[in-house]
Amino acid sequence: MKTKTTERMKKILIVDDEVDVGMLISNFFNKRGFQAISLENGLLGLRLLLRERFDVLISDIKMPRMDGIEFSKRAKQIDPNMVVILLTGYGSLETAQEAIKIGVKDYLTKPVDIEQLLVSVNEGLRLAEIQKKNFSHYHKLVQSLNKEKDALDAAKENFLALLSHELRTPVTVISEAFSILKEAVDIPTDHEFSMLDEEKKLQAINAFNDGRRRIISIVDDINYYMNLNRGEVSLEKTKVSLNYILNNNNNALVRLASRNKCDLQKQFGDQEIEAVVDPERILDVIARLINNAGFHNSAGTKIILKLLVFKKDDADSQKEYVRIQVCDNGQGIDEKVLENIFSPFNVSDIMHHSRGVGLSFPICKKVIELHGGTMKVESIKGQGTTITIEIPKE
Repeated sequence: MKTKTTERMKKILIVDDEVDVGMLISNFFNKRGFQAISLENGLLGLRLLLRERFDVLISDIKMPRMDGIEFSKRAKQIDPNMVVILLTGYGSLETAQEAIKIGVKDYLTKPVDIEQLLVSVNEGLRLAEIQKKNFSHYHKLVQSLNKEKDALDAAKENFLALLSHELRTPVTVISEAFSILKEAVDIPTDHEFSMLDEEKKLQAINAFNDGRRRIISIVDDINYYMNLNRGEVSLEKTKVSLNYILNNNNNALVRLASRNKCDLQKQFGDQEIEAVVDPERILDVIARLINNAGFHNSAGTKIILKLLVFKKDDADSQKEYVRIQVCDNGQGIDEKVLENIFSPFNVSDIMHHSRGVGLSFPICKKVIELHGGTMKVESIKGQGTTITIEIPKE
């Protein structure tokens, strides 16, 4: 058998040194579904308020020992959410102003119209309920914002740690190269300088170059991502053969895979695939994905670049799209990393990371979206990863 839940009975405290008036008001409200208690002075009222919670306080202003203004002020300090209604037979502008400062709901003159008092109580309770809901919503909003702030702070700390680590490595390489070349500074003659070990010279120059390129790459990626995010990157689209572009840059793409000791294969089919794209930016996206697949997998991993055309329903008509896929049979991507793969600076292990600041996937996604396309990443741990790009042909 289901039990019916009833709303809590609203409690009213009446404080008036005229006992008959207080009893009259309390009896009136008790007959109308309220729980009303009447007391004859503010001191008794404060003692009760410290023990019990009331929804409404109705107080006379002119009372001995403690007037209604002072009593209401202290009562609001105990419970700021309580609805307060003041009654007075001696109204004045100064008293009304004091009542407003306290946060009194209503200010009624005696002899009070009991029905008007009921209206005032119900209106006060209604507004209190709205304020309670607003406060609850505000509190939840503040909690949500605090969580967002914590997440942003964590992301900022993560980014700063990552940037510090990534820049420290090439700077260290450059410093070491400088130390090697510094040996030449202490050699006073051209003849002695010419005797400096050629291998050391070449080692230092290569180290300078590697460090320089790495710092430039990090800074360029950050700037590129920020410009994409701000909508400051425009496409130079033209109708091109994607087969031709990829075949023409085949050696460069193969080198990206082979420098990580991975094997790049192409599966294009016989059909020539043309699309209206920004060729340089599309090529950059594919290069980034091949480089990423090679870098994060072990030697011998097979990377396959696929290209095909397909049709799909789009607004009650069939539209042609180009699908580009970069697949590998490598180690796969951890679930936590995969969940945030398109988040900037998404690096799972900062201190063991050794290239880039986690911007390649976000950059690629934004470039593809500029082309009106989509990009998704699917991965199974230990079996490999498939990155699928779909863009309109026209």
